[in-house]
Amino acid sequence: MPSKSVLNRFYDHIHHRFQNRRNPPSQSHRDPPPYATIPFKLHGISATDTPQWLWSTAQCQSWITAVAITLWNCQEEEAERLASMFHGSGSYLWCLESETWKAWYGSARGTSIFNMLRACMKEPGAVPKSITFDHD
Repeated sequence: MPSKSVLNRFYDHIHHRFQNRRNPPSQSHRDPPPYATIPFKLHGISATDTPQWLWSTAQCQSWITAVAITLWNCQEEEAERLASMFHGSGSYLWCLESETWKAWYGSARGTSIFNMLRACMKEPGAVPKSITFDHD
């Protein structure tokens, strides 16, 4: 029979694992880890740039293309095809609801790009402070 200390250590280990499953550490106040340097840029725009409220259609499409290549692992031709679905300026990009993004890019990619936008909407140049959305 194992010694009491071995049993106690085993019990403590199992108890600790069980407690962590029941009460996982809260992630709500933690920022995601910083992005690694992302070398791909299209017309000076990378996937980790904050889309600007006053961007042109071409700039918005460059950002979407960069996201598709860098984060969705698309080939350039596919990324450009996906980006070409967007027609509008930066203000329109910010106003799109999750369902629109999902209709264009599918559930996973649509949710991804919508959440990326939500995460940086308070960054300088993104959404003016006077603007609010029903889908925040």
